[in-house]
Amino acid sequence: MAENVQKLILDLKRLKEQPAEYMRPVVLFLAGEVRHRIHVRGLTSEGTPIGTYGNSYMRERERHNRTDSRKMIYSLTRQMEQDFVPVADGNDFGLGFNNQWNLQKATWLEEMKPGVYALSGFEIHLAETTINDYLNGLFG
Repeated sequence: MAENVQKLILDLKRLKEQPAEYMRPVVLFLAGEVRHRIHVRGLTSEGTPIGTYGNSYMRERERHNRTDSRKMIYSLTRQMEQDFVPVADGNDFGLGFNNQWNLQKATWLEEMKPGVYALSGFEIHLAETTINDYLNGLFG
């Protein structure tokens, strides 16, 4: 019995000291989900359309051989969506951009249309499920 309690204490301590073990899979999974929601489906975190492109921007999209759909998907050259990746700063994990210019564009876009880069309820549920699966594997 004491052995099991000691193992549990050590496992819990490791979780606290090394969150990368369970957070890295979460952000890797979420990066794909959020990228698809924004850059393919064109939805905010609330599940509503981001918006529609105007005539002048549609001409720019045509020059880049992009779809004729007016659905706003925050993608012209695909650089920004390909740069949307898991990021880590010490023991803090999240989603972001490697390229400073893409971060600036995303910040500007978020100011214009708030809520696009926030996690949706479904994405939060996926993160919780991923962590629960990890914990069940560790302690189950």
